Amino acid sequence: MTSEAQVPESVTLRSMPALVTGLVLSVIVVAGSVALWIGMGPVTRSQWTWPQLVTIVFFLIVLVATMMAVGLSVVRVGPDGVTVRNAISTHHYTWDRVDDFVMNSGDPWVNLELRDDNDEGATRMVLAVQRSEGDAAEERLALLQAIARRYKTA
Repeated sequence: MTSEAQVPESVTLRSMPALVTGLVLSVIVVAGSVALWIGMGPVTRSQWTWPQLVTIVFFLIVLVATMMAVGLSVVRVGPDGVTVRNAISTHHYTWDRVDDFVMNSGDPWVNLELRDDNDEGATRMVLAVQRSEGDAAEERLALLQAIARRYKTA
């Protein structure tokens, strides 16, 4: 458990394994595609039409963008609240909306529990802290919870 004296005012977290995985897989996919293109030989390559090439390149771009968007997910926690960027969406929540950070048994990542106007609550995934990170994920969860306690009681 993190003591209150050791809790920073703000923190920015991202999942290094997710980022490294996104980078490595992107390089593999792009390098593999280039190798296959070169390996086809000039006769086979000449039979491709420009719409076919555009389609293949489009899907490669979408694949790489998706992997990198997940890998670049981030959570920023500070005096003004919580900002979560998951893939392509970014959301900011003030402390009056935040209930807690949790990672229940079997959850693949931390979840941000929110207070809702209709008392049902809502949950948002925080991809920046992945269970696959092992003990580091538990430490990051404890840090997020400690910062949340600081600002929710302030």
